[in-house]
Amino acid sequence: MKGQAMQQEQMQRGGPALSDARLADALNITIQRWQEACSSQQAQRMVPISAIHEQATNPVNDDLEDRWLDRGLALLKPQQRQLLQRHFIEGDSVRRIASATGVPQHQLRKSIRNAIELLQHWAEQDGLLPLRSCRQATASP
Repeated sequence: MKGQAMQQEQMQRGGPALSDARLADALNITIQRWQEACSSQQAQRMVPISAIHEQATNPVNDDLEDRWLDRGLALLKPQQRQLLQRHFIEGDSVRRIASATGVPQHQLRKSIRNAIELLQHWAEQDGLLPLRSCRQATASP
């Protein structure tokens, strides 16, 4: 969908996620039409509950998710990837990272949030998560 591509570009630039209202406006459609399109796309990705259970108990699925995450992390900017690694994998606090790098804590938190939102967006596009913009309408900025 064109709106999803716009959302991805926005996230890659490090900007906040676009609201449903902004996406609909940019596409020259109503918010209702945008949400209907999202619902339709999400419905196409639905699978039976039994299939989800089979995926959860399938060790091959874990490998696929690990490989997806590795590819997703590789697509992030090096600074974003290093920040996520230091904070989530190595367990460094934001305060410690800020002290070591000289970057203010609020800026590090924003960078972490933006990197996670970008990974979530990519996971939505790949069908690993339901689309956020389709789950709820957001207020226009």
